[in-house]
Amino acid sequence: MKERGAAGDSRAFAVRDDSIENYLQDMAQHDVWALFGFVARRGRRFGPRCPLPKGCRRGTLQMCFWNAYVLTFTRPRLIYVEGFARIPVGRKADRIVHHAWASDEKGCVYDPTQDGTEYFGIPFRFGYVKRTMKRILPRCFSLLDNSVEGYPLLESKSTRAWLLPMGRSPAS
Repeated sequence: MKERGAAGDSRAFAVRDDSIENYLQDMAQHDVWALFGFVARRGRRFGPRCPLPKGCRRGTLQMCFWNAYVLTFTRPRLIYVEGFARIPVGRKADRIVHHAWASDEKGCVYDPTQDGTEYFGIPFRFGYVKRTMKRILPRCFSLLDNSVEGYPLLESKSTRAWLLPMGRSPAS
């Protein structure tokens, strides 16, 4: 953090870096929802946002987890990613929301729900996504905020079954 004061003096107040990563780290220290810290520790930046593949349409608002699942199910080269995105809510305002999207191996974002401006999340192995969605739908849509199964990822020490290292094939 930089500090700035009056007339160029750089000590009077803090100017915060408002990246999603810093937001998650701050929230992990001040909020009981373990998801913030989990994504801050295990996630990575994604971007830039790219146009949806030919033939794909936007999904229903507030159904991002389902929309991202369908996109990765119908486009096997894409990767399901869940984390947080910065979404514009007006000309000069935005908010950071729990969100899901698809990505390619290079990290390009294909968001079938919103036009986010910043993305930070965790890429998942598609086999894990498919098996888990089959068990939790329609009671729950989020892999990370999976209350139906008692938040298994947040309690897990191992990432082997679900984490997809970027640069690897999404079909695993």
